[in-house]
Amino acid sequence: MNFETETQISVSIENKLGQLAEISELLTENNIHIQAISTIGDEMRFICSKPDTALKVLKNLGYKTSQAEVFSIKLQDSQGRLSSIAQTLARSNINIDYVYATTTENKSSAKLILKVSNIPMARNILEQEDLGAA
Repeated sequence: MNFETETQISVSIENKLGQLAEISELLTENNIHIQAISTIGDEMRFICSKPDTALKVLKNLGYKTSQAEVFSIKLQDSQGRLSSIAQTLARSNINIDYVYATTTENKSSAKLILKVSNIPMARNILEQEDLGAA
């Protein structure tokens, strides 16, 4: 299956030297694998192998954290694929709050991470349109 609902962790960070290094090392020390990441301004968002553990570790050290359900799509990288997905969701009145991308574990395809207004509906529509074909 090419669609998944995943838990995304968000961490408020300072835009200062070494902040990303500190958090990524903390996660590594706790055997937490970062599978996708996005940082902008004072926020770091990521998908990881152990979201509950990551939240606990970060909160225990005083980081302000939150979690959200996001929608991931595994697909072959091809020109226009994001456009097709975005247009299909827009026609169905499903808003994309943000998107970022990574590769799959075997590096053979891309993985889009989307924060959308309605995950079950987005999944259903994209499955019908066959837009998540890897």
